[in-house]
Amino acid sequence: MNGPEHFREGEVRMRASDYQRQQAGDDGDLAAAIHEAAMAQAHFLAALVALHAGEKAPGSVAWREAIGP
Repeated sequence: MNGPEHFREGEVRMRASDYQRQQAGDDGDLAAAIHEAAMAQAHFLAALVALHAGEKAPGSVAWREAIGP
């Protein structure tokens, strides 16, 4: 998964968290909302790392392999 893919997945997870949070009042799963928000945060962080790695070490083979195409 590359940086843009991580960012898009983070957006999907945030929408899922919002949905779960809205449903929490109607016997929804608040734990699921928290989990989705945490997963979104992890994906956004991975996207940020990919962005900075691409800018700071553009020739690094190890970073290129880690952050994808």
